[in-house]
Amino acid sequence: MPQGDLIDRRRDKFGVKPNCSVLQIATSCFRWHVARQRNPQVQCVRAQRERVLIQVVQSVWHAHWQVYGAGKLWKQIKREGIRIAPCTVERLMGKLGLKGLSPVNTG
Repeated sequence: MPQGDLIDRRRDKFGVKPNCSVLQIATSCFRWHVARQRNPQVQCVRAQRERVLIQVVQSVWHAHWQVYGAGKLWKQIKREGIRIAPCTVERLMGKLGLKGLSPVNTG
């Protein structure tokens, strides 16, 4: 929630409620966002699992010399016994800015 970060930065100057009304965000939604950021246990199950999967994707990618693309990375994670969809590996790699090594055209 980028607006949440904006509100948080400007809360001392303007307060939470005026910032929320300008950005058309319910104050309760902002407070819920802050609570989830401070206490990860409050996050939904998907967000908690994603936190774990992000660590898995990063560690496997680094363990394999940072050359695996989404397809090979997905297969390796599967071999390690972790259930994850290929599209999830792609999405998380994009979110983390990880890319596989492209084959060089020696033409």
